[in-house]
Order: sequence, then C-alpha cells, then structure tokens
Amino acid sequence: ERDPQFAAAVEAAEAEARSMLVNLVISAALKRLPNTWQAAAWLLERRWPELYGLRGRLEVSIELNAEAQRIAAASGLDPDKLIAEAEAILAGLTPKSGPKEPGKP
Repeated sequence: ERDPQFAAAVEAAEAEARSMLVNLVISAALKRLPNTWQAAAWLLERRWPELYGLRGRLEVSIELNAEAQRIAAASGLDPDKLIAEAEAILAGLTPKSGPKEPGKP
C-alpha cells in the first residue's frame, strides 16, 4: 500500500510464479512423469486456493420464524423475544443495550 512500485513488482512476480507452476503441472501431466507435478499442484492449491483449491460448498437455509417457534416451545420462551435477542446478538449488541421496543423510552 505504501509503495505502488513494490506492490506492482510483487504482483508481477506472483503472476510469473503462477505461470511457471501451471506450465510445470501441464508439462508433467503431458509427459506422464511420476511424482513430478504433485509439489507444484500443492503449491498452487495453497497459494491460490480461490483458483486451484478444492471447492466445497455448503448451503444452509432456515425458516427463522418456524425455528424460533420450535426452540421457544422447547425452552418455554417467547418466540418474539427469542428472535429479538438473536437479532441483537447478530448486531453485536446485548439485549439490554440493544434497540428499544417501539413505544418504550
């Protein structure tokens, strides 16, 4: 951030290294040489995981009101208060210091 020329040089060096590693992996795969591409693949995977890492995706969906009703019923709590407390926690507030209920000072 402080030195744009240095940042550009680092970016260029990383691009050159990535290109070299990709070429090594392709070359080894084409030649079918044993045990020659794994190190380069490992480095690519760990240095640029967004491009070469394993991609696992987990999608979670929850019906908040239904889940709040279930938890509240199991715990003897008011579902609206449970949701308000959860929202306060997610907002980084404690329920006591969180937003006031409408109509209350």
